[in-house]
Amino acid sequence: NSLALTIRGAGNANVLFDGIHLGTKEDVRFADYLPTSLLQGVRVIRDSTGLPYGPPQLSGAGGVMGYGGVIDFRLLDPPAEGHHGEVRAEIGRFNENLQHLHLTGALTETLGYMVSADRNATAGPDDENMAHEFEHFMGRLVWRYCGDSTLTLSILREDGTRELQKADAGSVFTGWVEEYDPWRTTITTLALNHVWTDDVSTQIEAYYRNMDATYEKATPKSDEEHNLHERKKGLVLRQTIRFPESNTLRFGGGAAVWDNPTGKLYYIGMERREEEYSLFVQDEWEALPDRLTVDAGVRWDRTYLRNGVVANGPKFVAGMPVAVTDLWEEPAVSWSVGANLRLSERQNCTARLAVSEQSVGSDTVSKSGVSLEGPQETRFELGYHVCVSPRLDLTV
Repeated sequence: NSLALTIRGAGNANVLFDGIHLGTKEDVRFADYLPTSLLQGVRVIRDSTGLPYGPPQLSGAGGVMGYGGVIDFRLLDPPAEGHHGEVRAEIGRFNENLQHLHLTGALTETLGYMVSADRNATAGPDDENMAHEFEHFMGRLVWRYCGDSTLTLSILREDGTRELQKADAGSVFTGWVEEYDPWRTTITTLALNHVWTDDVSTQIEAYYRNMDATYEKATPKSDEEHNLHERKKGLVLRQTIRFPESNTLRFGGGAAVWDNPTGKLYYIGMERREEEYSLFVQDEWEALPDRLTVDAGVRWDRTYLRNGVVANGPKFVAGMPVAVTDLWEEPAVSWSVGANLRLSERQNCTARLAVSEQSVGSDTVSKSGVSLEGPQETRFELGYHVCVSPRLDLTV
């Protein structure tokens, strides 16, 4: 698909929009059809600097374990002056067609805007049920005040349908078709980035996102239909202090409320209401100027489950869901330390140790339906990089 963002290892990384962590690994779905022309860049963070943006994901798609880090989609900022935009239409195989329009510019010396609208549709390959049809709208206002300080309001809205087949012929999932019709999502963020001095800045980010969809699953043995609703609102505070020529310190915390009256995608038809709390601190220290850099970070997360179920999910045959209320789950503690040693202008070595414990172990069960409490991961990496020539880099 011409606009779809393909992410390898999706589900093993936290997905961010302008540094705002919207939920869990399932939020990668919000990026599936985000128009790429709205992106200023994509950041991938693997070291401890990713810890301020959310807890590591220990279980991804297909049950894969991985301390995957952070993928941050940085949205387009309006220019300081002038106006420009893009109009595009595409036609491709499988009845794929796209119409896209966006315009961005400066309203005043301190206020900029960006608006975007597009339609993206495809019937998918013949007999493979991979159709979708979506309309997107995005609006963005950026107020620049007091030097480099900014206040940014962003709204992303998508409305459409999605149909997918679970597997090719010959699989146990042959004939298993899932459809979301309709699918409606709105994400609203308000971000304040106040720059006190060149070395001190404060970020306060508030967000609200909701999703409403009708989910239909058809298999050779049964048909199901569920109405899905998700609401989440949260606030994150990040403080950055740079000490010239020595280190950069980041610390802060966050709180969020997740209301799922019909359950998350993996808790269909079962109420789930959560409160999430987090604290984090991270530091980068230049131990030897232009030679050795050391970083370390730690993150604490805890979830309060007002209503929900444990040891349940449509993937698991054994075990029955257990309803719980007023439950504090065990805290999740994640930490990471690493070093980058510059051997020469063309060579450097890296080392990293990362440890994480997932607090929501009650949501993960074995094939027999037994709850797995506190799954943990320890990851150790060694790396070597050499620039052989301007056209050839080697990394081990």
